Amino acid sequence: MVGDLFRSLDRLTRAVANPALRLLSLDLFDTLLLRETTPELIRLGGIARIQHQALERAGFRSPGATSLYRARLWCQKQLYDAAALVGNEVRHDEILRAMCYRCALDLAVLPELVRAEVAYEASHLRPNRLLLAWLVCVLEQPRAIPLRVVLVSDMYLAVPSIRSLLLVLTPALVPCPLYVSAECQCSKRRGTLFPFVSAAEHVSPDHSLHIGDHPLADGVQAERSGWRAETLPRDFWWRKIHHVRDRWARRTLARRGWLYTS
Repeated sequence: MVGDLFRSLDRLTRAVANPALRLLSLDLFDTLLLRETTPELIRLGGIARIQHQALERAGFRSPGATSLYRARLWCQKQLYDAAALVGNEVRHDEILRAMCYRCALDLAVLPELVRAEVAYEASHLRPNRLLLAWLVCVLEQPRAIPLRVVLVSDMYLAVPSIRSLLLVLTPALVPCPLYVSAECQCSKRRGTLFPFVSAAEHVSPDHSLHIGDHPLADGVQAERSGWRAETLPRDFWWRKIHHVRDRWARRTLARRGWLYTS
């Protein structure tokens, strides 16, 4: 597995050696910041437990971790379905506000919910140290025109929340421009984020390279936008375990009637 990553880094090194390259875009989650094999449906349950504890510590009434979890599942499903109809992206504050209304919580709890979720994410992510070390080496290489590095993510979290994660996990990347689907209202998976970044950075697509883990969102869609793309998928066993855990979670939630499918 490590050998595969080193071979991938050799491929990336050849890609960035192109003297015409001006912009290097890096995906965040599962590329620079590595998740455990915990799928989202399980991760949301863990977040609900932390949010419940945070509310109680802050002196707010909590409906309980189970109620917060079920509200998150329902609200997130409804918001994403509605957003898909008009091509919008869902924001974290929209999800949390909807949860508050569903659980009859005062909106004053929103900062606590945000802080708890960011704390959970920070404790369950780890930096991709090999990729970060490679990036440092790349940026130290002399170039006629310096290479500009930006970070991109299809994510509902707000930019300040993601910067908080970077500050804990990869402080050196905090100053990098950050393009997040929820804020830009365009995404990698729809292929609209890459033109947005090109326009914002004033760099033509043929002078840009994107690196990410997802074959479609980070590979195909970047290339359709005229970018060069290199993918670094998670290793086979990570994907296998993640898939098995996701299937188990879906079956369990479906039996309980908590998996909202319509």
